[in-house]
Amino acid sequence: MNYDIKQVSPIFKGINYFSLFKLIRSSWLTEGKYSTLLNERILDLCNAKYGVFAPNGTLSITMALLATGLKPGERVLIPDTTFFGTATAVILAGGIPVPVPVDSKYYLMDPEKLKFFLDEKTTHIVPVDLFGYSYDRGSIMQFAKSNNLKIVDDSAQALGVKYCGENIGRTSLATSYSFFADKTITMGEGGFVTTNDESVYESLRLIRNQGRLNRGSFIHESIGFNFRVTDMQAFIGLSQLARFDEIVKSKLENFMLYLKYLSQNSNIRVLTQPENSSFIPFRFIIEVKNLAKTIDILEQNSFLQTRRFFFPIHLQPGLLNWYKARKINLPNSDLFVNSIAGYEKGLLLPLHSKISRREIKLICDKINWAN
Repeated sequence: MNYDIKQVSPIFKGINYFSLFKLIRSSWLTEGKYSTLLNERILDLCNAKYGVFAPNGTLSITMALLATGLKPGERVLIPDTTFFGTATAVILAGGIPVPVPVDSKYYLMDPEKLKFFLDEKTTHIVPVDLFGYSYDRGSIMQFAKSNNLKIVDDSAQALGVKYCGENIGRTSLATSYSFFADKTITMGEGGFVTTNDESVYESLRLIRNQGRLNRGSFIHESIGFNFRVTDMQAFIGLSQLARFDEIVKSKLENFMLYLKYLSQNSNIRVLTQPENSSFIPFRFIIEVKNLAKTIDILEQNSFLQTRRFFFPIHLQPGLLNWYKARKINLPNSDLFVNSIAGYEKGLLLPLHSKISRREIKLICDKINWAN
């Protein structure tokens, strides 16, 4: 069972194929009425005022950083446990990604450690809503306010999540989402940025559309790029968003099924939701005593393509080489014990709607046997 492949098929559930055929026959494939409609519905879900699409989640972070005024060479604080795209988005925007430690319970950016990585060139923080729950917005936003820093959220895995009852899409200067194949809703690829700041919104519009506000004009008032999507992607996104509650319900049911089969094993720790955050599980996240043995058993005969925790950012070879080439001082690795420990024992299990109860039971039996 290769869940990365099986996960793609639910994309097409709920699609009106006659409408899709009409879209193709219309010859209007770039952003149009379906993109506009999907934009409106995402903003409604996120309770945000403005929003724009991006080709993927990484570029949506890049756009948000540029639109919020990141200048070349400025430093951006990011958590050490996150997908590599959080760091490369900063680099693409001209900044310097600075990994900071995470906590040991949820692997979220640790507010208590931020002060040790702050200097006069630090202008932004990109906290990550990891695994489908919110980071500690109260503490980190207070730190940002006290130090005149701008927050751009990487909420790729957390569409629809709330913090203290408020949707995360309206809490920061800009919030970035991903619609990659393994996210709660997908367009195959795609991203989105929400903001309640009109000036940030106008900058986003220019950045993503070649430095112009309107199509059809060859007068470009600023530097911009082609970060648009297609109406065909938006059409798929609409069919997914119409099933949002159903998808979330399925994820939570599968989460509880895993919990039922694994919670009695003292060698396994399950990551649940932090205080003040709602929870739309990205995957079922566990720490196990015998990670290597567990992975080997799960992957025997192609039973399951496993996913470990994210490799710590401060150890990423590509980033280390990038630092070295620019003679940038590396962070003190002694402070990153939690992200290293997470990588050494953490496992991400599938929660998608195509996985069956029998498959979940089989996965759990293998994990329990290995631990």
